[in-house]
Amino acid sequence: MRMKELRELALAYRKAPINNIEPVLKEFFEEMDPQKKGFVAFKEFSVYMENLGRPELCSEEFFSKLNQDGSGKLDDMDVVTLFYIVHSRLPFCNSCKKFIEGTSYLVCVKCFHGNNNGKTDANEESFNVCTTCYLDEKFKHHHNEFLDPNLLLRHLRMMQIVANSSTPSATDPVVADNSSNLSANNQLKAGSSSKSINQTSFIVALELALGVGNFIGCSIM
Repeated sequence: MRMKELRELALAYRKAPINNIEPVLKEFFEEMDPQKKGFVAFKEFSVYMENLGRPELCSEEFFSKLNQDGSGKLDDMDVVTLFYIVHSRLPFCNSCKKFIEGTSYLVCVKCFHGNNNGKTDANEESFNVCTTCYLDEKFKHHHNEFLDPNLLLRHLRMMQIVANSSTPSATDPVVADNSSNLSANNQLKAGSSSKSINQTSFIVALELALGVGNFIGCSIM
């Protein structure tokens, strides 16, 4: 998704009547512009992003892409676009650290599943790499299974279909046999796996939907 499309999408969410996000956007802007100049310069922008824990956003290259009129000063709409990028967690390449504007990147499948299954280990965060770095082998990672976003989504859908087809319905008869303990253990494992898959699919759907409600209540410290 190019910056122009991101800008239009951010504007669409801003105008959505479901929730009023103007107070949140106003606070976000004012925290980067404490002197109330009406714009945000690169120094203010980079310091704020560092304090926000997003150092990958601090490059002048990304700032220039964000700055639509090329003035070197972020205006209201530039900041709205930035707000969308920050809170929708759009990907940056873990190798070259550049913002990935489109869908030309690959996601580590194992890290993605580990991150969305509730792991909090910093080493298990999602790992994304742009196609240029991937083809030139300019990245180091401990996993080797990668998919692009479209195939990853299809992969998750197939997992959900398999999980649903293997889950017994409430009307299925219960057959007792001498291996009840083994059956119980297998059912527990299947149930645990199904829960993890359902949780992953739910989170992915939520991320893709990016409803305006996700923005409300976000605290910018």
